[in-house]
Amino acid sequence: MEEKLEKIKLNNYTFTALTLPTENTIMLLIKGSRLIVSCGYFSIATATKLGDAMALVRGVNSINDVLNAKILELSPEAEKLGIKLGQRAEDALIYSETIG
Repeated sequence: MEEKLEKIKLNNYTFTALTLPTENTIMLLIKGSRLIVSCGYFSIATATKLGDAMALVRGVNSINDVLNAKILELSPEAEKLGIKLGQRAEDALIYSETIG
């Protein structure tokens, strides 16, 4: 698998999606203007320390998997946006763009 940085469109909102293979796994991340959704390779603790709104999913192997996965962990900033545990990542990303 190749590394890929792409723009994806969900409900007329544009997000940046990163697929980055390592020797042992694949790092996956989708970033909107307010929320980051990533695979378990990334750290909620670091996002919390830096004040970023981040949601974590696990067991994913593609950007499409990330979008369809349920959120398992949240940073406090993501909670403040109204993102919920168990919410589908795609729904959380779209919702985060509609608030504020």
